[in-house]
Amino acid sequence: MLSLEVPDQAVSQKGVAGSPALAKAFARHETFHLRYGWLKKGFDLASADPEGFVAPDAAMRLGVGKNMVRAIRYWCRAFKLTSEVQSPDRPRANLDVPTSFGTRLLADDGWDPYLENPASLWLLHWRLTQPTCYAPSWYAVFNGAYLGTVTDDALFTEVSLLRDAHPGWGDVVDASLRKDIDCLLRMYAPRRGRGKTLEDSLDSPFAGLSVLVPVGSDRHAYSFNVGPKDGLADEIIVLAMMEHLAARGRLGASTAMLSGFVYEEASPGRVFKLTESDLRDAVRRISVGLPEITLTEVAGSLQLMVHGSVVELAEQLSSAVYSGGGEDA
Repeated sequence: MLSLEVPDQAVSQKGVAGSPALAKAFARHETFHLRYGWLKKGFDLASADPEGFVAPDAAMRLGVGKNMVRAIRYWCRAFKLTSEVQSPDRPRANLDVPTSFGTRLLADDGWDPYLENPASLWLLHWRLTQPTCYAPSWYAVFNGAYLGTVTDDALFTEVSLLRDAHPGWGDVVDASLRKDIDCLLRMYAPRRGRGKTLEDSLDSPFAGLSVLVPVGSDRHAYSFNVGPKDGLADEIIVLAMMEHLAARGRLGASTAMLSGFVYEEASPGRVFKLTESDLRDAVRRISVGLPEITLTEVAGSLQLMVHGSVVELAEQLSSAVYSGGGEDA
């Protein structure tokens, strides 16, 4: 079965009912945005050796610099591909072990070990912001409500508000938030310009999602692309809707307003930047082959009706994507 991530409220500093758990994790990427191949390398290392990331030869085994070792370790955890567990022999040391999701996706016999299916990047983009979220700056940016052009300063303000709302996060300095914003922009919306190399522009797999794009010649201006996305399969959208229900403890048969999947915190509409019409169309297409998920209209508003276990339905949706049944762009 596909492992659905359910909020661990114990690590949420905010403690807001229904709000996914956020870890106090800022600037853990060592200023390195994710590169092609890093997730597979990191997952394979953790699979072969739980102490691999802290081994003296970790950089050699990964084929990267020492600072990049820490970045790869962070990204693997942030994308829910690995998790840290306490060493039974050394109580103050943490080991890295593959998650169920990581194994399903990146094992040599997994769904998509080299991330060749565009749907995989969308699935990872979704998982990055889900509980427990180890990328709170990314969570703040992709959950923000923006109209038109947005600047890097506006994104910084969004992340600052999130930090300031969490008791115990007051020691997180502005410089760490700035590093996160810079890393996020290079990861999703790289620009060519002073200090930027061709490698910076081409080396981020998430730039191809075009969910956040540069605007004109102003190097501080960006825009969120709201609407249908290339490579974002209907199955991934509806799978995310099932996980959104699961994160709120609704694991069985459910009825929910479709608008909630657009506007609620950490919802598919916010993270993927989709409209209610986009979600409606995806559900209607999916319901043709999966009648357990349907739409009905009540008092002029659309409601999602789920018959059965959201975990089992998510499994069927993921199987459709990776067995050739999903949309392939």
